[in-house]
Amino acid sequence: MLKAFIQFITLVSLTFSYQLKAEDNSAFKSLVMFQALKYVDWSTTKKASKPLNFCSLTQNEHSAAHTLALKKRIKSGQHIVYFNHFYRLAELSDFNLEFGCDIYYFDNLFSQLNIRQHLATAVQQNSLSIGNSDTFLLQNGTMAFIEKSGKTVLQINPHQAVIQTNDKLASFLDISE
Repeated sequence: MLKAFIQFITLVSLTFSYQLKAEDNSAFKSLVMFQALKYVDWSTTKKASKPLNFCSLTQNEHSAAHTLALKKRIKSGQHIVYFNHFYRLAELSDFNLEFGCDIYYFDNLFSQLNIRQHLATAVQQNSLSIGNSDTFLLQNGTMAFIEKSGKTVLQINPHQAVIQTNDKLASFLDISE
């Protein structure tokens, strides 16, 4: 009985620590996105007064995009950012057709799927796409959170230079090929 209880407590504590790590990772990613979005130069692709639609495709409401949306008045360049969260690819596609997405965020699960066509649409719209994995970058995503040596870094896709940035952004990103 005691052995079963210890195994149960161990399982619960491992699950709880995993959730804390995921939430910490979400908070870290939202902070990096918050800083990076400030330095995107939209002047050649978007009208100055137009707000930007941030469209996130996530598994649940505990994503980095949801954490970012909780911050007060997010801006990218001189544009106010409005958040739209989706849990199915079809919902995101429908919204994009009707209203358009300027910034896309794909969480870990969706970044691993074949979303090449959706990322091609983002490139055609001069939109910024942020994902999680090398696979996401290989499908022509703009930038992705990548695990390197136990650290999470935001890496720019060197083969896609759609969105102009200023020099300050380089301090937040790993631009190596």
